[in-house]
Amino acid sequence: MEETKAILGWIVDTRGLNIYIPSVKSKLLTLEIDTMREVYTDKKPIDRKKLEQLIRILNNIVFLIPEGRFFLNRLRFRHRVSIRQGKNKLFNDMEGAGKHGKML
Repeated sequence: MEETKAILGWIVDTRGLNIYIPSVKSKLLTLEIDTMREVYTDKKPIDRKKLEQLIRILNNIVFLIPEGRFFLNRLRFRHRVSIRQGKNKLFNDMEGAGKHGKML
């Protein structure tokens, strides 16, 4: 039985309990999260397309790290609200709160 597997472009080491992400994916993910963090801190309206892109990226992560589902579900909720109300809304404090006072 192999100790390392490639899953969704990630390398998972089951013996060492490590997950490795390619640097290109890491940079893209960091850029998307930083963009959403700026939207929250600057109290700007959420760009629905950017939020959809972040949700697509995070779907892969929660497949490997299930604890991230809470945060992803809050982003999905915000996305549904923006569609239902027909306009881009601001992140509320609960969506911005998380580890060290910030989710994003």
